[in-house]
Amino acid sequence: MTQKPVSVLGLMSGSSMDGLDIACCRFWYDQRWHFKIEAAETLPYPEGWAA
Repeated sequence: MTQKPVSVLGLMSGSSMDGLDIACCRFWYDQRWHFKIEAAETLPYPEGWAA
């Protein structure tokens, strides 16, 4: 059974607290799960925010 793709936006700061990691991924099922990273970016925090 093929299912309609689902896009998911993930956000993570991580333990280093140096920036925000963002990823847009597409998931779909066609006899097994598949995924594709559509875009990914790290946005550094402004000075004074980083640990």
